[in-house]
Amino acid sequence: GSPKLLVLDEPTTGLDPNLKKVFFNIVQKLKSEGVTILLSSHSLFEQQTVADRYAILHQGRFVALGSLDQLRERAKLPALIRLRATENTRLPLLEFIQNFTDPRISPDNWVEFRCEDDKRNEVVQTLLAKQFVKSDIEIHAASLDDLYCHFTGEKGS
Repeated sequence: GSPKLLVLDEPTTGLDPNLKKVFFNIVQKLKSEGVTILLSSHSLFEQQTVADRYAILHQGRFVALGSLDQLRERAKLPALIRLRATENTRLPLLEFIQNFTDPRISPDNWVEFRCEDDKRNEVVQTLLAKQFVKSDIEIHAASLDDLYCHFTGEKGS
């Protein structure tokens, strides 16, 4: 058929990674044809790339509604910055990251910390200017899982 509205509950349960790709390609095709698709799922990570808007429910009530950017703006959760540090800047870098939340450095010089989302570009520019980065730098804004935990008041990792 040619539905105008498609309601799917946990549609990827039991699908292997290849079939999930096929499924989401079909969803994107239907979406581009103007079909409204309501996906209900506990697998939030895979929904993050498909949906335009999210409704977060907790105990049967809406606690948040909006696009991923709108939910991130409302939650004001910090971004995670992860990088591979140079060996000779380990100590100054340790001093630098102490000003941020959850600073960690591993024996093989992987560094992680959280900073205010709106400051992440400035922080990365400082890291690069001080030549703290050997290779590989990643910036992760709050995920849909993080947002779910925030808006429902449940602890996440």
